[in-house]
Amino acid sequence: MEAARAAHAEAERTHEDWLARLRQWDPEFNPDAPVLPTTLADLQELLRPSRGTALVQYSVGQEAGFALVLTADHLRCVRLPELTSAKTNQWVGEWLGHYYARHGTGEAGAASPAGVAAWWSRWAQAMPALLEDIAAAAVRPVVEMMIQERLCAGGLGGTGGSDSPGITRLVLSPHRGLHVFPLHACRLVDGRFLGDAFEVGYTPSLSLLHLCAKRQRPAPETTLLAYNPTGDLPFTEAEGSASGARFGARATSLRGPDATRERLLREAPECRVWHYSGHSAFNPLHPLETALILGVCPQPWSYDWPARPEWLTLRDTFTTLNLRQASLAILNGCESGMLRPEAADDYVNLPTGFLYAGAPCVISTLWSVNDLSSALVMVKFHEFWDRGRSLGPAAALRAAARWLREEIQTKQQLEEDILPPLLAGIADPEAQAACEAAWGQQSKVLPEKHPFASPIHWAPFIASGWAF
Repeated sequence: MEAARAAHAEAERTHEDWLARLRQWDPEFNPDAPVLPTTLADLQELLRPSRGTALVQYSVGQEAGFALVLTADHLRCVRLPELTSAKTNQWVGEWLGHYYARHGTGEAGAASPAGVAAWWSRWAQAMPALLEDIAAAAVRPVVEMMIQERLCAGGLGGTGGSDSPGITRLVLSPHRGLHVFPLHACRLVDGRFLGDAFEVGYTPSLSLLHLCAKRQRPAPETTLLAYNPTGDLPFTEAEGSASGARFGARATSLRGPDATRERLLREAPECRVWHYSGHSAFNPLHPLETALILGVCPQPWSYDWPARPEWLTLRDTFTTLNLRQASLAILNGCESGMLRPEAADDYVNLPTGFLYAGAPCVISTLWSVNDLSSALVMVKFHEFWDRGRSLGPAAALRAAARWLREEIQTKQQLEEDILPPLLAGIADPEAQAACEAAWGQQSKVLPEKHPFASPIHWAPFIASGWAF
């Protein structure tokens, strides 16, 4: 018996010794609970320095849903009679049915530029009606309560900022199927989008939000920029060149084949901003195989592929990636923020992995993004975010999305005023020629007026974690 007690005591000392060593590398490490539960008092303490922020926790129920709205001083509950499990499942089914249509129609040429353009057109036309049901059931009742309770003025969130009157920022914590939708693109009763009335951020859970907000990071200085690793995204080349020029000596740029899994993992611990721009894909059948695609892109495309060894997978973000010094991670690729709704509300996607790896905030996309419009959003995002650091990621992303939607008023303006300086920054003549050829295809399908007005272009981008 004494020998057993001594062995047990020695095992405990070894355990504590290893925990101490691990916490020197990762102070947040907890073997029993990766994300500790948080309390109402903890969350309100978090909000007190920024009284213009409200947290909205949704709950989808069998007979009705609810939204808990938490501010620094108050907690309110909004009953949402239309937010039932049955209706939410129906909306998700319709949404994903439209989205995955191009993979299941069997149309000849569905993967051709014309086929993709036709799918984009159908998807864009269906999106406003699909979002209208979500807006009526989940978004407008919350905003109307905030106005009635004088949590925000009739003019709503205005331009944002912690010293503006009333609530100007919302952190949305969706539930079950609501994770799929761009709630910031829902229209309010006055016709504005929620994301225009408020700065909007997202979080998988309030406990994880509290953990992210406590991560104190130095001001961003060094950027790890990995772009166009597969070499087939022309405007991603333009985005990478423009971002590299902006950061200059502050950036480590990994272009094309230089953007390897080994380099991304090796350079990550030293960077303040981790910016990837290229192909990515959510694997609904095997979520841990969801990946940033490096080296080789699968052809033909299938959602039953195993991840290749050279890709950076969601599994890698949980087991290997170290972003303990990072202030922001950007995942500018198709479906980088997509997930499969689960009855248990398990939130398993790339942003979760990057938050777990140490990033306080992650920018990602909810669906397949257009190479041109996503490049423009990211270039403009860095311009707004880098301007004196007066804007947080959510505000800079909102400004970039509004610029894309409203300030690019004609296709002629895009062609004559915006694209030439963007393409001029590309040093490789072949890459520049590829952009010009890609624009030739894009110009055939974009509308003459406000070419990026559809939410399909600007609404997939979201900021998760502490984004203010």
